[in-house]
Amino acid sequence: MTPLDSKYWNTRYQTKKTAWDIGYAAPAIVTWLLTLKTNNPLKIAIPGAGNAYEAEHLFKLYPQHQVYIFDIADEPLQAFSTRLPQFPKSQILKANVLQLGKSFDSFFDVIIEHTFFCALHPNLRTRYFKCMLRYLKPGGTLVGLWFNDFFNALEPPFGAHKHEYLKLIPSEFKIEIFETCYNSIPARQHREWFFKLVK
Repeated sequence: MTPLDSKYWNTRYQTKKTAWDIGYAAPAIVTWLLTLKTNNPLKIAIPGAGNAYEAEHLFKLYPQHQVYIFDIADEPLQAFSTRLPQFPKSQILKANVLQLGKSFDSFFDVIIEHTFFCALHPNLRTRYFKCMLRYLKPGGTLVGLWFNDFFNALEPPFGAHKHEYLKLIPSEFKIEIFETCYNSIPARQHREWFFKLVK
């Protein structure tokens, strides 16, 4: 299997093999963000952000929050920086989210999941959840979308079914929401779970 490294993902962007990229912020996440009724500044992470449309939405509509985007590919991060030059460069991070240093331990109030989990090889899923727990503050939220589909075992996206997610979620997380997403984009209707986990 081809290594899922920065070269792989840069090539996907360069050749426009980016079916996961819908070109705008996911409606389900935009809707959930309306529930963040706080003027207190939050630290919000978007791992595997790609073109980071959710980050752009947050930055424009909720400027009080600090949004950090992570990706291992240069292409989408450079595109985002060009598209939104006023976004703080220190919060655009080329990094492997599963290898962040201790400075990010208990750092984030919210982590938004959108097509990062499905980009990881299934053997990294346990590590994914351990990292999400590490990076969230006590009471912090992991929220977003997971595919309710298996797809294939050869290359991303790597899907799963509900019972598989439930087996993976650590007991340190309280499952507040895990339901069929009612406002998926048309191509993903009935194929996504919307979830909210609280540490």
